Amino acid sequence: MIESEIEYALANIDFDEILDRITNWEKLKLIKRGMTHVKDMYLDTDSFHLYERNCTLRVRLKLEDIYQGSQIRLTFKSPLREHPIMLVRDEMKMKLLADDFGIVGEFFGKMSSNLVNEELSYKLIIEETSKEAHLGQEGKKLNVSFDQVRFISLLEPERVISENFFEIEDHGIGEDLLLEIGKKLESTYNLVPCLETKYRRGLRLLGILS
Repeated sequence: MIESEIEYALANIDFDEILDRITNWEKLKLIKRGMTHVKDMYLDTDSFHLYERNCTLRVRLKLEDIYQGSQIRLTFKSPLREHPIMLVRDEMKMKLLADDFGIVGEFFGKMSSNLVNEELSYKLIIEETSKEAHLGQEGKKLNVSFDQVRFISLLEPERVISENFFEIEDHGIGEDLLLEIGKKLESTYNLVPCLETKYRRGLRLLGILS
């Protein structure tokens, strides 16, 4: 599937106020809202092949279900085209019946070793608590989220950098309307789009890669 989204790295924001503005601007109905808490671990080779290609391989576990042996989700994202505002990526997802990150790491580590003579291993942890909302109608939705993110180094787990993000993502409303909403938000809140993926940003902020 195609993922089209606009991300803003920022200090803070009033999520309820922004939802009200978007619904009033575009007459989009609030479908649902809620909160999520996830732990993401990113795989790459020691030469950072995925990083160099601006791709990400992510293993996600919902932290509220960590003791229930719940499904984990594997996501691979790769860039489709460059855009001055949006991140436009191909996104593949798969749910796995496993409750241990190690199972996934071992599987892809061996596969990568045979393909590029380097094993894949976990390079970065991102913990994320998000306020989320869906606006619009079924099949034509806008996903809006405010993410409180913690970037954690696997080599030095005590090193943590926290940052907030605001994101809008096309879930059927179309890129034109997504861009229109983005421009209004940027004008109203003096926001600047961030074209750096969280994986690349986390590695840079933690000093793992420049």
